[in-house]
Amino acid sequence: RDDQKGVLIHGMGNLGKSSLAARVAARLPDHRTAVVFGEYHALAVFNAVARVIDEIADGMPLAEAKPLKEEIATLSADVTGNEDNLEDALRRLLRGVLNTNPVLLILDDLEQALETPSADQPEVLPKAAYAPALQAVLNAFQAATASRLLLTSRYDFTLTDGSGKDLTFGLERVPLAPMRARERQKQWRARARAEDKEST
Repeated sequence: RDDQKGVLIHGMGNLGKSSLAARVAARLPDHRTAVVFGEYHALAVFNAVARVIDEIADGMPLAEAKPLKEEIATLSADVTGNEDNLEDALRRLLRGVLNTNPVLLILDDLEQALETPSADQPEVLPKAAYAPALQAVLNAFQAATASRLLLTSRYDFTLTDGSGKDLTFGLERVPLAPMRARERQKQWRARARAEDKEST
């Protein structure tokens, strides 16, 4: 809710990173949610955002919705033709329709787009196939916008541009640690109570 544009929730498996992301989304009722999962290339990111904008357009008068949908079609063609166009497309949307109708863009389970950590490579880097899209997203969210970015990953990571600047520097890191046995029991009891209420 502050001026932080992006947050990275990271920690090992089964710690509730995706659940926490869902809770964050629920607590930002003024933001529509766009989720990217499994595929993190430029078009997958753009399509997730475009689906949200389609919902926004459907709630607009026809005179406003038509040019917006035409803009999305044009930008989609641009990104399809060249993934390097993703950053400009996102910046345009984040300064425009997604500033007045903000989105929470969630890149979930991002470790699938990262290299596996190893002893001889201390820094975790994106896989080459996904690095351009991640760079575009991180750069685009530097724009002045009401929209926000949320990443979940097993690993923290770094991504540098051609000048050596770390594009993840501005992310707020939220590390999740394994729960103690007593905390796990409390969570299990709470879940059991919730499931029991849902079944009645």
